[in-house]
Amino acid sequence: MRKGRDWSSFLLEIAEKAEKYERAKAMEKLREILSEEELDKMAEESRLFRKSFSLRLG
Repeated sequence: MRKGRDWSSFLLEIAEKAEKYERAKAMEKLREILSEEELDKMAEESRLFRKSFSLRLG
């Protein structure tokens, strides 16, 4: 599985894939629990929060 890569980059790739998988599973669970309207509202609120946060830093 390592294909000649050093352990550091190999483990980093595994960790990134695990994190991506966990995010996908969490989103899947949210889709089971929440309606599309609720998911859309959460996405919009998150976008607005990030925008206001980045404006304060810049």
